[in-house]
Amino acid sequence: MKALFAIIFLLSFNLNLCAQLESKIDVTFDWEAVKNADPDTVFAITFAKQKLRELPVELSRFKKLRILNIEKNRLVALPDFIADFNQLQELNVGKNKLETFPIQLCRMSSIKILILNRNNFESIPACISVLKELKYLDLYDCPIRKIPDSLESLQELEEIDLSGIRFSEDFQEYWKKKLPNVKWEFDAPCDCMD
Repeated sequence: MKALFAIIFLLSFNLNLCAQLESKIDVTFDWEAVKNADPDTVFAITFAKQKLRELPVELSRFKKLRILNIEKNRLVALPDFIADFNQLQELNVGKNKLETFPIQLCRMSSIKILILNRNNFESIPACISVLKELKYLDLYDCPIRKIPDSLESLQELEEIDLSGIRFSEDFQEYWKKKLPNVKWEFDAPCDCMD
């Protein structure tokens, strides 16, 4: 049986991820078609731009997801069941209304691409160190005030986007020296944060 895929958003380097999937890719954007599919055949789902305040509980059946795009909604929190997606490699929760960093992510060690941009949380918990496979972290335009030292333990990390946040020059230099192999995206330095 063909694997069903609902994919709307792929980063350019995410094309390699799709090439690694074992099954043939069928692309559908219709949740109605996917939600009744065999959950073992669905590897990617999108709920982008649906104005959702919460994710449907039926989503919890799809334990083999590798890509989940829930960007541009009205989510203030993620459901606990999201941590059950232990094969998830890309999660896009950009442009929602998250007030706190989703702590469920600290149980999801398989994530390689994590997009949390344009949300409202100010801190990242130390447990982010669990994301040992993380390569790309997008926190663009989140009001982040501090980065935990535990970020240093992420050996696979290649890029962090902190643009849209005005950090001091000392802060930027500190992190560039601490993680010299990481590509840092910063705006021009500013001593305007406490």
